[in-house]
Amino acid sequence: MQDQDEVIFRRFPDKKQEQVRQLVSWSRLLGLTGRDLVSIGGKLDRYEKQQELRRNKEIAKSMWHRVTMRYSGRFQYTDPESGRVWLIEAKWASGYDQITVSQGTKTVKALLRDYHCGTSADAWIRRVLVNIHYGDLKLDKNWNV
Repeated sequence: MQDQDEVIFRRFPDKKQEQVRQLVSWSRLLGLTGRDLVSIGGKLDRYEKQQELRRNKEIAKSMWHRVTMRYSGRFQYTDPESGRVWLIEAKWASGYDQITVSQGTKTVKALLRDYHCGTSADAWIRRVLVNIHYGDLKLDKNWNV
């Protein structure tokens, strides 16, 4: 490998190069290899995904009482403030990325943001609830989905 000061890490911007070189130097002093660093990075990524899943499941659990009349691929959601009820249906072919939201005679298609909510049969419902929670799916009185 080249002299450490000459190594350029293309993934990082110029202003971060010195910090990355210092991290590499420190890692070498600890006797860590590149594979060790990859392993550490993978562990951190898995931990973050577990935390995200735990957070999103808690959010969905706190909203679950608003979900009624669950059928295969559809459910009703009741807004706690207005009392309005929406029918929400998943589009199976698109992997739950697209849903149809209906209230009365008005129907709108909406895309869901990809929050990690597990893999169970009800995970797509949790994903819809998390999208509502974060405001990515707006079911307000003006009905801007």
